[in-house]
Amino acid sequence: MIREVLFKYLQDKNSVNTGNLYAFYSFNYLSGSYVFNEKFENPVEASKAGASGSIIDKDAIPAYVLDTGSFSGASSSGYFDTNSILRVGYDVLLNGWTIYINYELKNKTLNRDRGKTLLSSMHSPSDKSGFNIGVNGSNRLYFEYVDTGGYLNTLTSDHELGNRNLVSVTKTNNSQMLEIGYHDFINSKNHYQTFFQNNSVSDGIDSINSKNWYVGDFFNGNEYYTGFEGYMDDLAIFSGYMERSTRDSIAEAFFATDYSGKSETVVEIPFNKITGSGVATVLVTGTGITGYELKTNSITGRDGTSIPVNFYSGVTGELTGLIKVYQTGSETGSMPSGETIPERFFFDTDYSFLFAKDNIIFKDKIDSIDIYEIYAYSGKKNNLNKEGQFIKGEDYVDLLSEFNGENINFYLNGLLQRSGIYYNGQVKSGSYYISESNKLIGTGDQRNLDNNIYDEISGEVRFSGYQSGNSNFVISGSFYTEKDLYLNGQKLISGLNYTMGSDSITILRSTLNGVLDGELGFVPHDEYTFRKTGSFDSFEDASKRLIEEQIWMNGVRQIENTNYYKTSDDSLLNTGVRLEAKKFKIYSNSSDFFNS
Repeated sequence: MIREVLFKYLQDKNSVNTGNLYAFYSFNYLSGSYVFNEKFENPVEASKAGASGSIIDKDAIPAYVLDTGSFSGASSSGYFDTNSILRVGYDVLLNGWTIYINYELKNKTLNRDRGKTLLSSMHSPSDKSGFNIGVNGSNRLYFEYVDTGGYLNTLTSDHELGNRNLVSVTKTNNSQMLEIGYHDFINSKNHYQTFFQNNSVSDGIDSINSKNWYVGDFFNGNEYYTGFEGYMDDLAIFSGYMERSTRDSIAEAFFATDYSGKSETVVEIPFNKITGSGVATVLVTGTGITGYELKTNSITGRDGTSIPVNFYSGVTGELTGLIKVYQTGSETGSMPSGETIPERFFFDTDYSFLFAKDNIIFKDKIDSIDIYEIYAYSGKKNNLNKEGQFIKGEDYVDLLSEFNGENINFYLNGLLQRSGIYYNGQVKSGSYYISESNKLIGTGDQRNLDNNIYDEISGEVRFSGYQSGNSNFVISGSFYTEKDLYLNGQKLISGLNYTMGSDSITILRSTLNGVLDGELGFVPHDEYTFRKTGSFDSFEDASKRLIEEQIWMNGVRQIENTNYYKTSDDSLLNTGVRLEAKKFKIYSNSSDFFNS
């Protein structure tokens, strides 16, 4: 992550005080036993102390290399080899905090029965206070903490991670709420799981809080955990709990190359200026720190090596300063104002592409006769796979975007719906209409609109009648060859259900399984990078990384995490083994169960 971009996201986009950034390591600055804190514009110079600048100041919060393995840092990434370990600063005295970890885990199939530690404030797993964050054998993020009784509690996310991941964990000051986040930037999704607990605070002491934070492993581990093996691109630690909307926004900064906030064109507006130079008076303004003295401590690495920890201790006394009084006059100046220029985002497409997954698992059992179709893209798309929020009791979908006549392709239960018009209290010539620019209102038995997905696609949509028959059905006109074809809301597959010429479409009626008369829809689509069709039982290596993919099964639109899941290459879900739900009662609550 680029420091300058991060600060733009903090200050300009989210109004977050940059002082809340406690530590930021992108592993670009490494020297001996120190990884320098990149929250500073010049991390190395900011960390120097002493008359000649030859020692490192702990107040700059460097990370100390304590490992017995091979740790290396360069080119915005730190490599850990399961024995590598860093310590964050000297003492981390934070109650509430927010942590981002951007990493790539290697060898996920090894040691599936052991937790892989990313960050820990516990010296060892048997400690009676602290927490640790890691990845389990099913490639899910977990957070463990010690409660007031000394017992270890494990909170696990239900979302499977990929090969590369950006995750976050945030905790309130009183530790009663903790939230785990997985930021799937390339697919414009953020997955959260919130945990509420009240068993870590007793007599004002929070057992989760512990001042020694380690990166990559426990200082002393055991047989149930292993150190992290892989690359950590970024570790960012903020003081204080952070709301979801802010975390979502800051997550974008990890993939951005630049950000330009809102600005205004310049219009000269006069105002009165200060004309007096002011009169300066030296006064005692109070008491405080008037100087510093250098002190030294040390921490010990795993191999017993002593690492110097240097810091300044303040000396207090009376403070003096200049106080000035200014006068204003009739002289005028100017300031910028005028037309607002919207914010602009610039993202690293090649880097974000590395975070995409490439395998598909369907939730329901798929037979060999079922046909899938995939459209996939080479970069981030903000107009596809959008889900509206169904407002219960009012029977409409909040599209969460503003529309003024633009086309959307709206699917309900996987079938394309036709937009109509509202006239005399009814929807005419369609199954829904959009009211007040963002309310999608359905009709009849389509009032249950909670299973929906839509795409914002520019272009004209046309509908026409269809009649069944024995021979092929030909439609002429170049307009139709540029569209996707739907029959009664179900997508037809090019090359299977119809063929295209330069200015005509031929529908192969023999492939439509005896569909009777209905309605054909000619619908615009986005310019996909690749298209793939085929059939499989439960698992398919799509051979391409899937970004903002659109998937249809037998012409019915699929929704990620509802109808299918994307997995990484080493996922346990890729085995093809499926456990079907039982259709009978195991126990009917009768008194003679098991002849008792």
